[in-house]
Amino acid sequence: MRNGGGLALIAALGAIALSGCAPKTGAHWKEVGSIDGEFIQFVEVDAASAKDGAVYRDAAAQLCHPGSCLQVGFFLPGDPVPPSGSRRDFFQTGGWASYAPAAIFMASSTGPGDFTKWDCQKAGEADAPSSALCGQGARPEYRAILDLATRTGWTLGCGLPATDNDTVLEKYLRGVSSVKRAELAAAYDQMKRETSKGPDDPANCANLRARIEADGRAARDLLAKGAADGQ
Repeated sequence: MRNGGGLALIAALGAIALSGCAPKTGAHWKEVGSIDGEFIQFVEVDAASAKDGAVYRDAAAQLCHPGSCLQVGFFLPGDPVPPSGSRRDFFQTGGWASYAPAAIFMASSTGPGDFTKWDCQKAGEADAPSSALCGQGARPEYRAILDLATRTGWTLGCGLPATDNDTVLEKYLRGVSSVKRAELAAAYDQMKRETSKGPDDPANCANLRARIEADGRAARDLLAKGAADGQ
């Protein structure tokens, strides 16, 4: 009886362990490997869903939780995938450098995390994060958002005259998709917070003012025109 109970317990623990190690799956994606458990996870996206951003975001939300996960790398069928193992082995052999993931998601301890890589060809342009700079006009648009935010931040950081840049941005964002609107607004807010402290060297408030003002005006003109044209 005692031995039978012990064997049953061992079998139960084994089943739990196996279920805990089972690869995770979702609609149109599956986990195909990992580094140090959940630290870095590798996901294969179905070929038919390769350019569906919702699939990438769903997998990231399910797999990558702050505190246990650093990154999720996304691959398409047939792509070489790093072997599972330790983070030491992964980084000593070059990390991501030897591979070409369609996207890489990085967790954040202060927010929802973001994609630090997005291959515009593999993962597509339609659902790409704004920071991926996919598509015509994406690069000047993103640059304008950051330049406008910097000039806005320097109002407090360097005592420059107040502007209505927040309103200019708000009007521009009305014409973009909800996902893109959230991403661009977050980028603007982050840059505005960072620059509201002013430059590391206070003397640059004067030294760089002409450039910051010029970049801010150019950004304002580009975004105002985009809002007037309806994107």
